[in-house]
Amino acid sequence: MGFKEEIAKHARDTFATQWTVTDGRKVPTADSTIGLGNQASKIDAVVFYADLADSTALVRDKKKAFAAEVYKTFVYAAAKSVRHEGGTVTAYDGDRVMGVFMGDGKENAAVRAAYWLKGAVNDVLMPEMDKHWKAGYKIKHKVGIDACELWVANTGIRGNTDYVWVGNAANNAAKMSALDTTYSTYVTSAVLNQLTDANRKSNGIDFFHKLEYTSLGYVVYGTNAKITL
Repeated sequence: MGFKEEIAKHARDTFATQWTVTDGRKVPTADSTIGLGNQASKIDAVVFYADLADSTALVRDKKKAFAAEVYKTFVYAAAKSVRHEGGTVTAYDGDRVMGVFMGDGKENAAVRAAYWLKGAVNDVLMPEMDKHWKAGYKIKHKVGIDACELWVANTGIRGNTDYVWVGNAANNAAKMSALDTTYSTYVTSAVLNQLTDANRKSNGIDFFHKLEYTSLGYVVYGTNAKITL
């Protein structure tokens, strides 16, 4: 079968086949059995998306060894922050990390993971970096967090597959992680409204700031809160 015929057959089969959707009780991972056909796992989840800011300039202007070390330490800290709060790391993409949280308190867990990451960057990564490099560089990052029902489907070709996360939360979290560095954590109303006072307020004052990005089409809330390490 030629290239065109293979693509056409896959398209015909995909568009003509009804979906089989099952309720997921845990975050799908590489070990999950979601087939390559029109099968999906439906989960109620929170998506955490962390991104290292200004990485293009970092690679362009700094030594390769320095840039690689910043990448490595940031991605490691982001993944550890997700896992520390019971989340599952679902994807690595260069200097970006995606995590998914499920279960009771998932919104609070995801936001605390963002606070752990902020603390790790400020209190650990920056001091360690400055011990070894006189680069005049400040590590900046953003985390976007949103919640919704997601369909998780298997994409790619046999032997080289990956999961696609279909739902507004995945898109919104990624877009918020690309916002400016005024704040390190951005959340939607779906997340903010589920937060306990302990994760939202200090001395009774809400430390999230209401923002409106017309390019996104919805209101987001930003904070620089962190857990001090």
